[in-house]
Order: sequence, then C-alpha cells, then structure tokens
Amino acid sequence: MPYPSSRPAIHTATVPAGFAACAAGLVMLSSLLVLGGWIWDVSELKKISPGWAPMKPLTATSLLLAGAGLYPGRPAPNAAFCLLLTGSR
Repeated sequence: MPYPSSRPAIHTATVPAGFAACAAGLVMLSSLLVLGGWIWDVSELKKISPGWAPMKPLTATSLLLAGAGLYPGRPAPNAAFCLLLTGSR
C-alpha cells in the first residue's frame, strides 16, 4: 500500500502543437514586418501599434530567431551533428 504524499499533486498543462505553431508564426511574421519597415523606411511597419515606440531592428531579429527556435515543426537535432558541434567522441 503506497504511503500518502504530504505534497500536493502538481498538475501540468500541455500546450497543443497547433497553438505553439500559431504563436511562433505570429511572432515571426510581426518581426519580419518590422524588419521590412526598417529596410524600406516605412514608419507604420516599425511600430506594432500606432501609439507605441518603434521596435529596434535587433529586437525584431531576436524575436524572429526566438520564434524560429520555438517552432514545433522543426526536426529534432541529429545526435551525430550535436557530437560534431561539441567536438566530443
């Protein structure tokens, strides 16, 4: 017979892959629009909302990379490739 735990049960919620893909895509799309605003000097694209300050290009690039890294559709890294990067044998 198992002993009762003194700690409360922790319930974790799982995020559906569709929601994660949609959120990552929205972040990447908005950062691409901001980068396009900086490239073609369109002040309306540099801002997410009209009353806000313009987003800097480095921030937009960081959000683009974060969205791409969190996109759930990407393949898992190959173990041989990871070993090649780290230099381990």
